[in-house]
Amino acid sequence: MENQNIDKVILAFLQGKATPNEIEILRKWMNDDKAHQDIFASIKLYWEDSIPGVKFSHTDKAYIKLMANSSKGSFNESIDINAGNKIRKFSWLKVAAAFVIFFTFAGGVYYFINSNQPVTTEILLTTEIIKQNPKGQKLTTYLPDGSKVILNSLSKIKYSTPFIGKIRIVELEGEAFFEVTRDPIKPFEVISNGVTTTAIGTSFNVKYNSNDLVEVALISGKVKVTNSSMKSVILNPGKSATVSQNGKMHVQDFDYMEKAGWKDGILVFKNNSLPEIITKLEDWYGVEFSVDDKLLGRFHYTGNYENESLEEVLQGISFVHQFEYKIYGDAVKLYFNQKTQLPMQ
Repeated sequence: MENQNIDKVILAFLQGKATPNEIEILRKWMNDDKAHQDIFASIKLYWEDSIPGVKFSHTDKAYIKLMANSSKGSFNESIDINAGNKIRKFSWLKVAAAFVIFFTFAGGVYYFINSNQPVTTEILLTTEIIKQNPKGQKLTTYLPDGSKVILNSLSKIKYSTPFIGKIRIVELEGEAFFEVTRDPIKPFEVISNGVTTTAIGTSFNVKYNSNDLVEVALISGKVKVTNSSMKSVILNPGKSATVSQNGKMHVQDFDYMEKAGWKDGILVFKNNSLPEIITKLEDWYGVEFSVDDKLLGRFHYTGNYENESLEEVLQGISFVHQFEYKIYGDAVKLYFNQKTQLPMQ
């Protein structure tokens, strides 16, 4: 990369206008060579001895000003950076000036020319992380603060590493179980379909399902659930909140196994119809079902299965409700047993 381009990338980042691609370029540049780290150290030292006084709201204008200052500044030396067989030179003052602009104005903080207060500033590069699961898989992962997340099938979380600002924010699609590292100063928020669950140090399950309901079930600690209209409820352990698409909230008791057993490998059926059973099995095992129409509407089923195979689950359900099944890899067929009279529901 030409020195002019890296200068512009640095300036864009420090003004808060860098694109995700530019942020990644800057990250790689800083990790590419120890000399780049030396530049940063020099820039920081330069800042500590400098008093900035001009704000640039437009990146191109700011860059032109930097070039002018660089050409007539008192520091004219360059720093040689070896990159393979190519030697690139970066104007020390040019890069330093870019950092000065950032240190002066980032976050809306202004420092005046006559200020005598020492200033300590640190540049923090962040990366957006997205983790998602296909059908039939679960994922256990840890967030930058040490919080544990168990992500269910067909689910996705998005967050920044490290967490920035005064709140630890995670965006969720689908279902996840959270064990949050306690930090009273920096609350933890899970945002799902406009519903925000706020915690400090606790464990809870959040599920955004296909019929636009967000369900929050609290296992330990205390959380606040806020809908898109900013109305909120406080949950105690053993309570769950269901938020509908129109923002209405309903608080009730819940069964731990039914709401959170999945994270422990326990598949739970509670008076589920056959279509509901099939949906759970498809998501849990990553398979596709075809069903004889004669079976539909025939029964409901209740039962728990802990870390058992699809074959074992189908054996248990078919023993009670007397149907046949065939498993062909990722395809499963359920069909009516002509020799057995199926009970009506």
